[in-house]
Amino acid sequence: MHRLSESTATIPRRRLSSLQVGRGLAALAVVAFHVNDTMAKSKYFGHGPAGIFRAGDSGVNYFFVLSGFVILIAHWSDFQKGDAVSLFAWKRFRRIYPLLWFVLVCLCALFIVVPSLRSDAQVGFGAVVSAFLTLPAKHEVFLFVEWTLRHELLFYIAFAIALWRLRVGVLIAIIWTTLSVVQMVTDWPYPASFFLTPFHFLFAFGMIAAIAYIRNIHVAPVSILITGAVGFAACWLLVVFADIPSGSASIIIGRGVGAVLIVYGSAVLESRGALKFPRSLLVLGDASYALYLVHFPVVSVLTKIAFYVHQRIAYPPVLAVPIMITIATVVGVGAHFSIEKPMLSRLNGRPWRASRRVASKRQCELAHTSCSSTNPEHRG
Repeated sequence: MHRLSESTATIPRRRLSSLQVGRGLAALAVVAFHVNDTMAKSKYFGHGPAGIFRAGDSGVNYFFVLSGFVILIAHWSDFQKGDAVSLFAWKRFRRIYPLLWFVLVCLCALFIVVPSLRSDAQVGFGAVVSAFLTLPAKHEVFLFVEWTLRHELLFYIAFAIALWRLRVGVLIAIIWTTLSVVQMVTDWPYPASFFLTPFHFLFAFGMIAAIAYIRNIHVAPVSILITGAVGFAACWLLVVFADIPSGSASIIIGRGVGAVLIVYGSAVLESRGALKFPRSLLVLGDASYALYLVHFPVVSVLTKIAFYVHQRIAYPPVLAVPIMITIATVVGVGAHFSIEKPMLSRLNGRPWRASRRVASKRQCELAHTSCSSTNPEHRG
């Protein structure tokens, strides 16, 4: 048996609210980024009225770190168990795909009815299949934010292999990391740029923090949290004021280090009862995935409306920013409660176990009928 299940490990028995709050704030940062970025397009306002949000895409970096942290904690005791891979795959499927497919179907219908909302890229059958299965893609033609889910899927596949055979998973992680370092130097084109992006380091950062947390390596959480917040903020300001590209390896790694210190420090402090959060932030965290998926189409429509109004009534474009962020957030939270939660409740449990129970019950009924038909007491 592997050593991940040794008695020195402590797995949290309740949900860490700090993780949910971080997830919600990261989603909100991405919303703000897309509001500013969409308004800056030449066909609209031509500039971003809220330049401070140019670094809001750092929420994606936080998501990746958080994903590594959460996934390892959730499945710490599952390595090399009989049904660990199938259970992990089902949990990831029900979390990602039902709502994604709902949004994609709605977008397809919307693009058919209003073709002007569609991107300029050609949409072929392959692009449709790639979007619905989150396969690797060079460009997004349906849902702009889906590129992050494609990288999440790669991480899930690697983690599933580790659940199946830990040593094989570790070997793949070493090779993957090594090639990703080489990619940072050589800058290979697509598809190497997709499979070997520095973004994948962030999953590893989160897993390292999870190991430290579970192993009770709780050292100076306040200092670590403050250091992480300062580092994350510094990367944010470098993007905004020094014009360093968000996609540069230095910014990606810097944000990742800041995020992992924030995640680890806040988790440790919460486990000690030192952190409490308002209900509103927890709701935002619960709705973060729905908000992440639906906000971009909403922001696109709102930008068109804001620009239309601006052409007729001159107003400072910055006034539209908080209104658009608020509307997009409300729609995202509404989608969570009205669509995502009902979907998840219907897909709760493990369907293959239910099917086994039905098959077993059917076999028992057939066996009982057969016995009854041969029993003289049951003959007509």
